[in-house]
Amino acid sequence: MIYDPHNWYWLADDGRLYSSARNATISRSDGEYVAWSKKGNVATRWPVDASGDQTEGALQDVLAPYGVYLTLSALKECLKHALDKAAEIERLRCITPGSGQAMEYQQAAAEAGLLLAALAADPGHVPSAADYPMLAASLGIDGETLADVATTVAAMHAQWQAIGSAIRATRLAAKREIDLAQTVGAAKEVAGAVDWPVL
Repeated sequence: MIYDPHNWYWLADDGRLYSSARNATISRSDGEYVAWSKKGNVATRWPVDASGDQTEGALQDVLAPYGVYLTLSALKECLKHALDKAAEIERLRCITPGSGQAMEYQQAAAEAGLLLAALAADPGHVPSAADYPMLAASLGIDGETLADVATTVAAMHAQWQAIGSAIRATRLAAKREIDLAQTVGAAKEVAGAVDWPVL
C-alpha cells in the first residue's frame, strides 16, 4: 500500500496505535486495522521527541505538515497561527515590511501629530526641520512645507488605522470563533470563511 498520512497507522512501543483516518487511538484488535495488516501493511513506528519519548506531540509534529491533527486543540492552534500569517499578508498589501520601517512610520506619525497640534494651538507657529526630522526627510515628496508633510502623513496614518483595525478585528473575531468551535469541521469552517476587509 502506498503511504497516505491521512489513512495510516502509527504504533508505539507501549502498544498505543493511532489511526489518522479515524483521528483516534484504537485497539490493535480493531477490525479495520487487522484487515489492513493482513494485506501486508505495517504500521509506522510512533515517532519520538527530543527526549526519546513517544509522545502525542512527537506524532503531531510528523502529521501537522499533512494537515492531520491528533486533537481539536492542536488543529485550533494551527488554524489560529495560519490566521495570523494571513493577516500579515493583508497588512503587507498596504505597508512596507520590516520592523525598522514600522518604527519610521510610527515616528513620522508622532511628529505629524505634534506639529499639527502645535499649529492648531498657534497658527503662527514656525516649525523647525530639526524638531521634525522624519517629516523633514520627505519635504518635496509628501509636501512642500513641514505643515503640508504633516497633513499628508496624518492622513496616511488615519487610513492605516482604519485598515489595520479592520484587519485586527477580523483576525481576532475569527480566532475567537475557532476557540469556541466544538468540532474539527466547525473550526475548519470558521477558518475557511474569513472575509478580510476590502482594501
